[in-house]
Amino acid sequence: MLLWPQVIDAVPDIPVAAAGGIGSGRHIAAALALGADAAWAGSIWLTTSESETIPEVKERLVEAKSEDAVQRRARTGKPVRVLRSKLMDAYESPDAPPILKMPLQTATMMESNLRVERSRNKEWVYSPIGQVVGMMKQQQSVRQVMYQLLDEYADTVQRFDHVNAE
Repeated sequence: MLLWPQVIDAVPDIPVAAAGGIGSGRHIAAALALGADAAWAGSIWLTTSESETIPEVKERLVEAKSEDAVQRRARTGKPVRVLRSKLMDAYESPDAPPILKMPLQTATMMESNLRVERSRNKEWVYSPIGQVVGMMKQQQSVRQVMYQLLDEYADTVQRFDHVNAE
């Protein structure tokens, strides 16, 4: 949110889609109020019924709090926010192998990722995810998510109008 106005000001003739932390209609309204032309939501689609995310990850996502989205280098070698899991935490232990640079770490993780996913062990599965995960409390269809975003956006804009009228 802090960077959106800076990017918008830096490229005045280019449309800007705000991204990062977009999980509600209020976030969309904030992005537009700060000058963005659009908002890009990512994480909120992972728990939809149309998502190809495996059921065990979807369950973990709806149970998660924002602080369960942690930065780890184990997935790619670069810091990425992921859902905390036993696999991700294992790479943080003192006896863990060193994290390699991209793309070597990604290649190194490929087999363990596949094994964990096939095991369907809820404590070990993980997913890249933003801190908005703490707001994702149920599995819904894309249609339901869209309607919720629109309702929240309309309510927020109406609240802006009420504040401005006073």
